[in-house]
Amino acid sequence: MLGGICQRLGYHRKAAEAYEQLLATFDRGYPVEGQQRREVLERLGQLYINLQRYGEAVALYERLVDVVDRPHTRFRLAVAVGLDGDYSRAIQLLESVRAERPDAVVVYSKLGWAHALNGNDRLALSYYNQALALDAFDLFSLFELGKYYHTVGDRRRAREYFERVMNADTQGSYVAQIRGLTDPTA
Repeated sequence: MLGGICQRLGYHRKAAEAYEQLLATFDRGYPVEGQQRREVLERLGQLYINLQRYGEAVALYERLVDVVDRPHTRFRLAVAVGLDGDYSRAIQLLESVRAERPDAVVVYSKLGWAHALNGNDRLALSYYNQALALDAFDLFSLFELGKYYHTVGDRRRAREYFERVMNADTQGSYVAQIRGLTDPTA
């Protein structure tokens, strides 16, 4: 309970400490349901991501995949692996998820992200466009395409993507990023 309360209040370090203690107790043989162990691994993995402790998140998600190998679990592992800088492995994991879930837009956008970080812009653009073919309002892919075209100097295309983002971004989470890229005084 303490971990959940700390997490809801935004005390991520305290929440991680509570879940680490709980997981250590489980690992010492305390009788626990499989579902409870999975929940602790998932929550602690997400906390490690929030705390930018990516290597530890990878280790937890690997344990989780050993317990329950589902596309969602492998997706979480792929994101952690990518954040930890192993883009090739992240791509392999995402491709395995895509094979099982070819309709999951987020998998295509994360494949684009991983390929971009791995230095393959051509494949990154392809995956962003595939994500948009599944969901024309995928904000992540729209933003990344706009950012790419802005970087290479194609202002017209960048503006088209950024306008689509701003029209669809109801929470405004991308607007500040767009302004930071496009407004030289920002």
